[in-house]
Amino acid sequence: MVDIQHTYIGDLTLYLESPDGIQYLLSSEIGESDNDYTQTLFDQEATSAIFEAEAPFTGSFQPLQDVSELYGTSSFGTWKLIVNDLYVEDSGQLLEFTLDLCVQGIPLANSDDDSIVDENDNCPLLANENQEDIDGNGIGDVCDIFSTRNISLTKKNTSCPEKDNGSLTFDARAEYDYNVTVIGPSGFQKELIFTTQGKTLEGLAAGNYDICVRANSFPDFESCFETQITAPLALNVQAILNSSTSILDLDLSGAESFNVKINNETKTFVQGEKVQVVLSQKTNFIQVTTDNPCLGVFEEWINLGENAKVFPNPVSNEATLILPKARSASIALFSGAGDAIWESRHQATNNEVVLIPMNQLQPGWYLIRIDYASYSETLKVLKQ
Repeated sequence: MVDIQHTYIGDLTLYLESPDGIQYLLSSEIGESDNDYTQTLFDQEATSAIFEAEAPFTGSFQPLQDVSELYGTSSFGTWKLIVNDLYVEDSGQLLEFTLDLCVQGIPLANSDDDSIVDENDNCPLLANENQEDIDGNGIGDVCDIFSTRNISLTKKNTSCPEKDNGSLTFDARAEYDYNVTVIGPSGFQKELIFTTQGKTLEGLAAGNYDICVRANSFPDFESCFETQITAPLALNVQAILNSSTSILDLDLSGAESFNVKINNETKTFVQGEKVQVVLSQKTNFIQVTTDNPCLGVFEEWINLGENAKVFPNPVSNEATLILPKARSASIALFSGAGDAIWESRHQATNNEVVLIPMNQLQPGWYLIRIDYASYSETLKVLKQ
C-alpha cells in the first residue's frame, strides 16, 4: 500500500523492487492533472486495474505488471518502492509505503531471525546468514568456539634490533567475548579482551611469548600457544684488505641487500653475493648501508699510502686524521709556537681514523706530529 502526496499525479511512475533486484511496474503516468495516491493497494487479486481507476486511487487495484510470479518465493530481504517523477514542474512526498505478505503453512522456528530456520541452520542461536563452516564439522563458524580454526594470531616483528615496536593481533570466528593473557620476556605480562572485531597488542619487544585465550561463556574453553617476535640482525661488515694487491673483500650480513659506497661510486649487493673491489686511490672511503636505517652504518677509511691524511682543512671542530693501513703511531698536536696541546697513542687496528679535538682552540695554524716505528711526519692544519 502506498500513500503519496503530489500535484499532477500523472508525472509519476511507480515500481516495486524485490530482494532479488527485479522491478515490477505498478503504475505509470496515470491520473493526468489530478492529485495524490491515497491509501492505494496494489493487489494482483483485485477486481479492477489501476489504469481503469481515477485519482486519488483509493482502494485495491491490479498493478500494470503481473506480480504473480512472486508467489511461492521467499520474502526475506529488502523490498523497495521506486517512485520516478518524470517532470520538474510539480513536486510531492511519499507519506507511507507498506508491504503485506500472505504466507502458507506453519512457520518453522527461527531463533536467530536470519533467513534460515533452526532445523536447517548450522548455528540456530546466532545469525549466520552465509552458513560458513571452515572446518566442515556441521557447526557454523560464528558459534563453533572449540574449532581449532576459531582463534587466529597475527604477529609483526620489530623493525629494528633495539626497538620495541612488535605487535600481536588476535581474531576469532565465533562471536563471543574472549580474555587473553600474554606473558613475554623481561617480566612482561598483559591481559586484554577481544571479540570477532579483533584486538592488537602493540609496543612489544623481541622474544618468546606465551598466550592463553579463554571465554567466560564456556568455562571449559582454553586455547594456549607460543609465538616469537623476532628482531632484524644488526648490520655486520667484515672488511679484509690484501695490502699487496689493494683488493678489498667485504663479507656482508644482517640484511637482504646492501648499498656499498667506495669513494664516490655506489653499488647494490644482495646477501651472500661476493663483494671484491680494487682500491685505486691512496686514501679510500668505504660506507655500507641498507634500506633499513636502524640497522646502522658501516664506515671505514683505508689509507694505502705511507703518509697520513687530515681533513677538513681548515677545521672548525674535530680534525679527522687517517693513518696509513696497519700502522701504530704516537700522535701529538702543537700550537704554531711549538707548545704541546694534545697527544694520543694509536695501535694498529682495522679502523685507522683518529679524531683530534680542536673546537676549544683559538683560530690559527697548528701542527700534527705523527711518530711511526721507523719514521715521522708533520701535517699543518688551520683552525677557523
